[in-house]
Amino acid sequence: MKVIAINGSPHGRKGTTSKVVNSILEGVENDGAETVSFFLSDLTVKPCKGCEVCAKTGTCVIDDDYSMIKQAVIEADGIILASPNYVGNVCAQLKAFIDRSQNLIHCQMMKGTYGAAVVTSGGIYGERVEEYLRFVLSLLGCWTIGSLSIYIPQLDDEDEGAQIRQSATDIGSRMVKAISSKEKFPDQEADLEEKFEMFKGFVQMFEDRWPFKYEYWKTHRGA
Repeated sequence: MKVIAINGSPHGRKGTTSKVVNSILEGVENDGAETVSFFLSDLTVKPCKGCEVCAKTGTCVIDDDYSMIKQAVIEADGIILASPNYVGNVCAQLKAFIDRSQNLIHCQMMKGTYGAAVVTSGGIYGERVEEYLRFVLSLLGCWTIGSLSIYIPQLDDEDEGAQIRQSATDIGSRMVKAISSKEKFPDQEADLEEKFEMFKGFVQMFEDRWPFKYEYWKTHRGA
């Protein structure tokens, strides 16, 4: 069992976002699963060109680290998306990764995977970013185990900081248990099924324009 974390923070391993993610990964590892972290600050993920070559061939024309991360995502049982709050949205590094992931989304390659989200914020609107990342997880077809929106000064308070770290560790532990039992979440089922059918319809509509996606659905989804 493997859980991967994709951390968009420009501060990488030294940032506050990483500290919170590490607590989730601690919970994952305590329950016996393997973890891998990708720090986008150490990698190169360029913005999407909108050329749609990936939809035709399955391969992105941009030569950078995205394809390597994408393969790890496909092979993982769980995923954590993490970002600081930048102007009421995720940081540019994580947004580039998300925008490059149209095949993951449209082909529902992560259907049945388990996800969590972390947002850290020095000001307001962190919850807005948290909601966005939960939305992204649902677009990917993931069951969402939990998410955290952390106001950075909270971590400096001894009691609040301890509570946050424990909450994060609990999310990691819950993720491993959910993966092990193949747990389903009734409150998320209708939304995930609606998105699944929506993307199926899109791909069928653009059969000639998106041959890779269409063949993927035929091969892996029987549609």
